[in-house]
Amino acid sequence: MTKDRKNSRVADLPFVPVELNYDYITPIGMDLQTGVRDINLAKQAYNIPLVEPAQPSDPVEPPDYKAPTLDDAVASSIRYQQELNPILADRQRQAADIALQQSRAQVAALFPYLDAAGQRATERNLRASERFRAFKEQLPSSIQDIMSKKQAQIASAANAFATEAQAIAMQQQAATGFGQSGTNRYAGRRIA
Repeated sequence: MTKDRKNSRVADLPFVPVELNYDYITPIGMDLQTGVRDINLAKQAYNIPLVEPAQPSDPVEPPDYKAPTLDDAVASSIRYQQELNPILADRQRQAADIALQQSRAQVAALFPYLDAAGQRATERNLRASERFRAFKEQLPSSIQDIMSKKQAQIASAANAFATEAQAIAMQQQAATGFGQSGTNRYAGRRIA
């Protein structure tokens, strides 16, 4: 407790106990600045009336007031709007121009950060895509698919070679048949 009291601002003030005495009332006529009782002050206090008595006043007639008609009020409102609309329109244009300038400044200030964030996101997505592709290629079904494609390429190459050899044989046979057509003799070489 003493430690807290030393660190607080209240600890700087001296503690003085005060005893209250409600029996003592300042007598009338006591000068509070000097502490001297002056009898004349008491007499003056008794002679000053607390409230001046009310005096009757003359009744005041209210001024003649003619309430505006509805047409007058509408016409006045329309005139007010017509005079005020150009001023309000100018203020709105100025506010729009200021808002546009501020928006442009904010976009110009934020664009490098947005661009960098976009590049980081693109790179992160590209790396994730590459990792996924590498993972997918290591799956057994992918390996089987790759092997079946290699086998299909090999089979296709073999089929292409067989088709080519067959075409060459058919050409040879057609040439041989063409040579025999007029002489009934074999004109070509025999291939055994």
